[in-house]
Amino acid sequence: MHRIPVILVITLITTIFLVGFTYLAAPKPTQQSKQTIPHKITYNSLPKNFELVGKEGLIDKEQLIKAQTKTIVAIANLDALVVINQLKQHFSTDFDYITAANISQAPWLIKKMGVLPTLEKINANNTTPMIYDYNGWFAQSLNLKDIDPSKYFIYEITSKGDVLFLFDGVVPMGAMEGNITQEQTAEILQTIVNRLEAK
Repeated sequence: MHRIPVILVITLITTIFLVGFTYLAAPKPTQQSKQTIPHKITYNSLPKNFELVGKEGLIDKEQLIKAQTKTIVAIANLDALVVINQLKQHFSTDFDYITAANISQAPWLIKKMGVLPTLEKINANNTTPMIYDYNGWFAQSLNLKDIDPSKYFIYEITSKGDVLFLFDGVVPMGAMEGNITQEQTAEILQTIVNRLEAK
């Protein structure tokens, strides 16, 4: 019988140790809020603070979403997020615009080790704030349960503090892997802007 090389044994033990350490060291998921979501969604019913992609710690709601100011919120999973996050890069708008990553259904270890670096890459060199909705509290506050990776959902937070669902849309599957052209991206974003202006 052939003996297993020592270096292979060391490598295997090291790999097992690192995977186990990563699993144990990664933050455990926080339980979903049991708070009943009101039928009418308002500024006050949104979470009090958020985690932003590329920022350390939490940011207060008042810093991110200014009261008595119209804010458009686009929430989506990864494929659609690649597209909607570029809106401010293509169009000049007269409203505040933020995006949110609807990724709370992903396994918690994957969210920390895989999803977050992807979101940081998507949001690199972009001034649009992106909410890292790790616990799903933001999506829950909007009564949003759809996690289709190719769909996006557009909401308006009005100057009066009401939160209104405006419309949704889709992008090509695999947009995150590059399965979308610049022309398609521009067309989708133009459609969003046109619908917002026509509202």
